[in-house]
Amino acid sequence: MLTGAYPQDVVEDLSELLNFSHVLDGDLDLISQPLDAFGVNYYHRTMVKASDEPADRFAPGFMAVGAADVLAIQQELPVTARGWEVDPEGMVQVLRDLTQTYTMPPLWITENGSAWDEKP
Repeated sequence: MLTGAYPQDVVEDLSELLNFSHVLDGDLDLISQPLDAFGVNYYHRTMVKASDEPADRFAPGFMAVGAADVLAIQQELPVTARGWEVDPEGMVQVLRDLTQTYTMPPLWITENGSAWDEKP
């Protein structure tokens, strides 16, 4: 969307799951038109590493869809009721990475939040 092409490492990583035949001529040109703004949805980060033990990868709050060879690394951070790490610096890092990697239009934080077990 931001460069007019899928990153080659992503194409290679997904090659066993997708052949990208669903991408039609002109699709990438269409979705890479200039943007007026860019929305960022951020709830939590998950630190991961490669693993040969997929049964052990399910840390609380870790959504491992398509990540059979990944192990979530629990940090020493507080977590929400959903098991998501509370790490505000993670959002800062996402925004910094976007602006340092791409020429960005104005950024809007369009979703964020957390869930807590609170009693009235």
